[in-house]
Formats: sequence, structure tokens, C-alpha cells
Amino acid sequence: SVDLVSVGTAPSGATRSLALKYDVYYILKVLSNAAVNTTGRVLSPDGLVTGNPATPAPPSPFTVSCRSTCQPTGTSPVTYTLGVRAGPLPDVGDVVTLASQMATDLAFKVRHVDSMAHTVDLAALDATNTALQDGASLTQTVRGAALLVSDAGSLPAGGQDCQTYACGQLDVAADQLFRETFGIGKQTFSGEIGAHYPTDACSGVVRWIDLPESAAPTLTLSDCPTPRIVVVRAPALADAPGGTPVDITVNLAPGSVFHGLLYVIGTHDLSASSAAEHLPTGPGSNVTLSATDGSFMGSVLSENAVTDALNASRTTTLNAVTTAPPAANRCATVSGAPTAPTFCYDRGILGSLLAGLNAALPESAKPRVAVARYSWAENGN
Repeated sequence: SVDLVSVGTAPSGATRSLALKYDVYYILKVLSNAAVNTTGRVLSPDGLVTGNPATPAPPSPFTVSCRSTCQPTGTSPVTYTLGVRAGPLPDVGDVVTLASQMATDLAFKVRHVDSMAHTVDLAALDATNTALQDGASLTQTVRGAALLVSDAGSLPAGGQDCQTYACGQLDVAADQLFRETFGIGKQTFSGEIGAHYPTDACSGVVRWIDLPESAAPTLTLSDCPTPRIVVVRAPALADAPGGTPVDITVNLAPGSVFHGLLYVIGTHDLSASSAAEHLPTGPGSNVTLSATDGSFMGSVLSENAVTDALNASRTTTLNAVTTAPPAANRCATVSGAPTAPTFCYDRGILGSLLAGLNAALPESAKPRVAVARYSWAENGN
């Protein structure tokens, strides 16, 4: 924070001062909380997806305070504003969970920290998480779910994916998923990044790919050892009112590993993340993600459409073909599973992408300032 102090002196020698604190913050982020996030329905064989267990990173418990039952606000996401009465304040962007039940699915993302008022804003990672009590002890975690879908979507029935690691509901509306992931809207991101490409190449940390005008475009991702962000946008056909959905296929080159964050935009109109009245009315896209002897390490997000009615009919299909033993730099085999998964969550990889995002989006990377709540003070004699 930055302290701004103004001091005045009277002819008598008396002095008075006014003090105000400003929080310095950055809006860019690379934040995903599952190996696969989708606004549509997931179609997947068992055993293809894993998350991260809810382990401390490292544990720094803090105790929250509220009036009896903590009351959340909002729905996308459900958010709590709580006092912190004991322990260190968490950092913005931390994922926290109950210190006494590290394996629980009850996890929250720290959206705001007020060091003056000693309060935190916590957003539920799963929209069904609405149970925090006064005096609860929370701690940081590197937890990552296997699958998160929107309210309109659906998960595969049963299976090891959701039994070994949490599966649940996305905590944001489909038309806000991009902004929640990167901190800015699609139009701003697209404008700042500048160069758009029709195909993939292993160059640069951030790459935006516009798919060709086709009802069934296919993209093959390169094998890149360096973590990166790849944004893929559907052709304009996906926005045609009354049209049929575009079928997008994203393949990994055989034997390849994708390290980083892949975001597939199933619509073409970039205003969808900034103004509800401009939401596309077209059918959106079905998305297929495939790998042969390869893995997606980090996180994959599939934004099939931007309204519940459309997302309920759109699908994200996960495919994998294994002909050889997995290499050491691929997803680790889950205990008891016959083969290694193809899609795995890696918070460390995602965290390493922020510097590259800052370099690619120089305007959005600039720091912002805001008045810290309850920080005004007057002193003197």
C-alpha cells in the first residue's frame, strides 16, 4: 500500500494531519481451478482427468469472524466478506480451505484483502459451497479440481475422475469466464496482444489463434517444453442465428505435451465478456480435445457458448489414445489407475505464466491504485 499524508501547521504551532492509504494492485491474472473447465456438457472416458490433492502450501491458518452463520452475497460467484480475527492475512489469489479438513471440497478463492479493516473477500470455487461458520479456521491450499462445469453443463456419471479429485460447478457465469481467468475481457486482451495467427507454432508465451471459417475447423498444437497461453477463437459461423454449432477439434501432435493454459472460445463475437446486451445469439461450438501418447498439463478451458440455454446443448469431448508408456514429463499416474491421465491440473505451471502475460499485455499490466477502505485518519493537537 501507499500512504498519503497531508500536514498543516497553525500560527500557534499546532499541527494536524490527514492520512489516507492507497492499495496498489494488478488486474492481470492466470487463474484456473481445475484441469478441465467447461461451460457445456463433458463427454469423457474414465481416468483421463486428474486434479491436485488439497495439500497445504504451506499452511498459514487464519480464523474468520462473522455474525453466527456467514452470509454470502452474489451468485456468480458466491462471495463472502469476512473479518480475520487471528492469524496472518492471506494473499489475493490464494485458494483457501478448512484447516481441519484439507481434503474437503469446500474451497474459496481470495478476491480482496483489506489490511486496514482486517477483512477478506472469499469467492466459492464451487457454487454449492455456501457453508462457512463464525470462528472457522482456514488455510492456503494448492487444491485443483479435476473437472468444473457451468450450471447448464453436466459431468460424466461416476468414475475415478470425480472420486479421486473434486468435480463441481464453475463459480462464474459463462460470459464472465474469460475475465475471471485473465483479469480482463476478450476485447481488451485481443486488442493488446496485437498479432493473431491461423495456426500454432512453438513461439512466444501468449498466442491467439483465429480458426478458419469452417463448420469443423481443426487445430494441431505443437510440442513445446516452455509453458504458454494459447487462446483459440471459433469462426464467425458459431455466431450465426439459427445456424448449427461449429465442431472445433484441438489435437496435440502425437507424443506431445502441452504445458500451460489452453482457452477455447466457442463464439466469435468478443463483446460477450463485456456487455450482456451484446451476447451472441448463435449456436456456439462443440469442442473436442484429443491427444495421442501426450498430455495437457496445466489447465484447459472450453467456453462453448455464453448463455445457459446454449451451453446445455453444447459438449466438450475429451479423447486420448495411448500406444506407448508415458514419458516422465507427462501427467503422473494416479494411485490405483491403470494408465496415466491425459489432462492434469498444475498450479505451478499456471503461476509461471503471469510474467509472460504481463509482457504481452503492457497496458493491462500497469499497476492500479484504489483508496483502501476505512483508512482515512485525522491526527493533531
